[in-house]
Amino acid sequence: MFKWLFNKFKYLQVEQNLKRQNQSLQLLEAITLKICQSLNLEDILQTAVTEVRKFLRCDRLLVYRLWLDGTGSAVAESVDPKYLPILGQTFPSEVFPVEIHQHYCQGHIKAIGDIKQASISRCLIEFLQQFNVKAKLVVPILFQSKLWGLLIAHQCQKPRQWSTFEIELLQQLANRLSIAVSQAELVEALRLSEDRYALAMQASNDGLWDWDLKTDRVYFSPRWKALLGYGESEIGSSIEEWWNRLHPQAQAQIKAQMTEYLASQTRHDFSTQFISEHQIQHRDGTYRWVLVRGLPKRGSDGKIERIVGSLSDITGRKQAEHQLHLLESVVVNANDAVVITEAEPINEPGPRILYVNQAFSRMTGYSAEEVLGKTPRILQGPKTDRANCAKIRAALKAWQPVRAEFINYCKDGSEFWVELNIAPVADKTGWYTHWIAIQREITERKRAEDAFGQQTKREQLVAQIAQRIRRSLQLSDILNTTVTEVRQFLGCDRVLIYRLWTDGTGSAVTEAVAPCWQPILGRTFPAEVFPVEYRDLYKQGRTRAIANVETETITPCLVEFLHELQVKAKLVVSLMQGDALWGLLIAHHCTESRAWQPFEVDLLASLATQLAIAIQQAELYDRLQEANQELEHLAKLDSLTGVANRRRFDEYLDQIWLQMAGEHKLLSLVLCDIDCFKLYNDTYGHQAGDHCIQQVAKAISRAVERPTDLVARYGGEEFAVILTNTGVEGAVSVAEKIRAEVEALKIVHATSGIGEYVTLSLGVASTMPASTSSIAMLVALADEALYQAKKRGRNQVIVYSPPVRGCGNK
Repeated sequence: MFKWLFNKFKYLQVEQNLKRQNQSLQLLEAITLKICQSLNLEDILQTAVTEVRKFLRCDRLLVYRLWLDGTGSAVAESVDPKYLPILGQTFPSEVFPVEIHQHYCQGHIKAIGDIKQASISRCLIEFLQQFNVKAKLVVPILFQSKLWGLLIAHQCQKPRQWSTFEIELLQQLANRLSIAVSQAELVEALRLSEDRYALAMQASNDGLWDWDLKTDRVYFSPRWKALLGYGESEIGSSIEEWWNRLHPQAQAQIKAQMTEYLASQTRHDFSTQFISEHQIQHRDGTYRWVLVRGLPKRGSDGKIERIVGSLSDITGRKQAEHQLHLLESVVVNANDAVVITEAEPINEPGPRILYVNQAFSRMTGYSAEEVLGKTPRILQGPKTDRANCAKIRAALKAWQPVRAEFINYCKDGSEFWVELNIAPVADKTGWYTHWIAIQREITERKRAEDAFGQQTKREQLVAQIAQRIRRSLQLSDILNTTVTEVRQFLGCDRVLIYRLWTDGTGSAVTEAVAPCWQPILGRTFPAEVFPVEYRDLYKQGRTRAIANVETETITPCLVEFLHELQVKAKLVVSLMQGDALWGLLIAHHCTESRAWQPFEVDLLASLATQLAIAIQQAELYDRLQEANQELEHLAKLDSLTGVANRRRFDEYLDQIWLQMAGEHKLLSLVLCDIDCFKLYNDTYGHQAGDHCIQQVAKAISRAVERPTDLVARYGGEEFAVILTNTGVEGAVSVAEKIRAEVEALKIVHATSGIGEYVTLSLGVASTMPASTSSIAMLVALADEALYQAKKRGRNQVIVYSPPVRGCGNK
């Protein structure tokens, strides 16, 4: 009777341990799912400590975050109401000295059953006694091989010996929290750009700017962009966005002024304000006067790292000043060319010139003596627009004012654009006696208009690609769109993205090429094509425009490579990721040599900036996806054995049950239990027990060969095998193979009572899924068979199979 009671007690104890293990697995799976479903690290940490403290029944469970200065804070805590909470408190570095950081960085765990008997510093004992701590368990939380924080359990009521099971539970929880920290860091990186100076930028009426001198990137506030007529997303963050909008005649001056200003700010304890008034181009093509102020921001070394300032629109004030100046100029000496002629004849040879001012002589190169008595038609030439000439003659015949723009020619034959305004002058009787013509040279304006047209097209292309980057995280789509549209815009023969690898080689990963030229997409080229010295130059932001490969100084290997592709001219800009050279954006012209225009170089430089953002965005997204996949993988695998866990078993059984029912095929289930495993654990210890379970899992996996079958850890030392499209005979064969594989391991079990090695008992059940049966019934039958196998002496396979009508066993 006593022996029966003892065995009964042992059985209940084993059953309780298995139940507790299953509960811990379910708890970890729930926390893993929480990590997958939430991006809020604070919620994840709080949920974890709350649920795990309930399970461990300890007095306090907290996450202790370590900061760079050695201090630490309780960032998540679950505590029994009887004890003092420490959530949110920050503690000095003496509580957790730097010298023991390395111990935890290596993954070591600290389990103290009684702090009064433990070998710890007096300072730490006194600190723990403040919070009534009698025993504690500490597990490190690592992030990127560094110590991010600690997962700490406190027992305050009395000393406590922490079991191997409890230590392993906290260790597995810490591993999952490491993944949550990694996930939070990735999400934070994606949101970083949205948080810069938001309140300050919204509070100011002037446009604000922040120029980072290290990266040459500028933050332009929404108000800054609005002053120039642009929306939030229409201007990028390159300093060129500013320089390119400066009035052409002021660009060199403003850049020189800024350079001189930076050079003057050498004293670390003294900073002066940068002030400049200049014109900047509005979206409508006009130039607005702005007042720019700026102050330097220094780093810890005293050197200027950034300039932060404001931009004010002073166009109204400048226009008033300009009008006064124009009035003065007209009174004293007109700057535009003024020509006065007779009223007739309108037809050939035309009215004779009676007067020209000095501006006319400066504009055309003709002196007054050389043109007096002659017709203004001496200024016309091959490119003079004949349609405009006819328009002027028609207006003159009707004695109407007329305005026209066309090309005139100087005395030396050079051409220039003029804006011509002609008006008739009448005497007191109303008789028209003269014509007055005001000629304004507009060559620069025409060039600016052409440049603006190209710039507008460039900005549209850059904006389109930027929009695609915002809409898509598929890097290949963005790269393909970019090279295709850039080739069309430039009208060149090939545009490609050349990816540089760490071994010095490179590959054409994306290409748009005209049909008549050889494609190189997917080809990988040796390091000699792009030597290390070239890489160093491109890392510094080099842009290279080669108009003719035959006359340019380039390496023989590169010349040979370009000859192979029949390249005559090329344009190359770097694609950077931080300080690393990721690759190159390259345009090839194969038909003939080509002088690349500045706007074309600027286009590729602007696109390189956008592509760098796309590459970074895609890589961050990929890393986030990998983290999610890893979490999903962990959620379905048993952490000890690597086979499917109970959650995956239930999920797969539901799925395969429906499939077999639809296909009218048999489904078998094998339940396996390690014989006398409690005695094995008691004899050899939990670590040996874990190793035994791992070996058995591998043996079962070897015996189950089909990919459609599933091996799962059912709980504790129990395993389950789902066999699809398999009847009783096939299931028994697999079960016997499993039993033999485990027996062949010859894992010594001196206290087994069955034999000298570890053995398995197996229960087999088979059915054809239908409305008259159920998953619960199949599991119950297999469990009953397993019970019979144990009852009949263990280390054997017992079958329980209900009769199946109209179908033989496979």
